[in-house]
Amino acid sequence: MKYLLLIAIRMYWLLWPARFRGVCLFRESCSHFVYRCAVAGGVGSGIRALRHRMNVCKPGAQLFFNPSSGQVNMILGNGEVLQEEDISKRLLNDRYH
Repeated sequence: MKYLLLIAIRMYWLLWPARFRGVCLFRESCSHFVYRCAVAGGVGSGIRALRHRMNVCKPGAQLFFNPSSGQVNMILGNGEVLQEEDISKRLLNDRYH
């Protein structure tokens, strides 16, 4: 099963051009995150990672500058807060640089 998931992700990377994919909120894209989790922990870990990302990657995420840390943070739709090192560089460049 693990290898079917990994093959499906690789086919996605191969057949679906990056320019047609949405802008990911995370520095490590969802497909790369799921792939890494599946390689390290098996298909169950990969599916849990996919479910987690699908639950937190919703409209309503907001970037904000945190003056106490001097960094940009992002609050996701479920209330989870991402640190600057976990936020997509593309989003940071578009908003704060």
